Amino acid sequence: MPLTTAAPGVPQPSPTPPAPGRAEPPAAAVQATVTHVLARRRYVPGLRAARQQHRALVRHIELLVPVVEERTRSAWAGSETERLVVSGLACLRYRLDRGLPPSAEAAWASVRATARQCQALLDLTSTPLDGEARR
Repeated sequence: MPLTTAAPGVPQPSPTPPAPGRAEPPAAAVQATVTHVLARRRYVPGLRAARQQHRALVRHIELLVPVVEERTRSAWAGSETERLVVSGLACLRYRLDRGLPPSAEAAWASVRATARQCQALLDLTSTPLDGEARR
């Protein structure tokens, strides 16, 4: 389901239903998770917090990736941009398959990197791509 921006900077789901068997996370929930993870902290959260946020981000990513793949194919089929997006998604899948490092500090750094990638995916679902009409 494509996203539209109802208020400046606040993506909202459009009324178009998702493909059968596929749900899409509400943009506000994705943004809230990303904002929480990327917020400045005086300390490094523990491994338990890192795992919890990682699971939340993975759930968002699993729902965003098919939307990004579909939009990429339709807007940039056969182009260098499509190849870059597909390569980036493959790298993201590889990182997610490896899981989190064992130390809290390294795990939290990995979670923050995953949050930035999740933000990029959200942006790709809500920003008009080349050749698409503005929403």
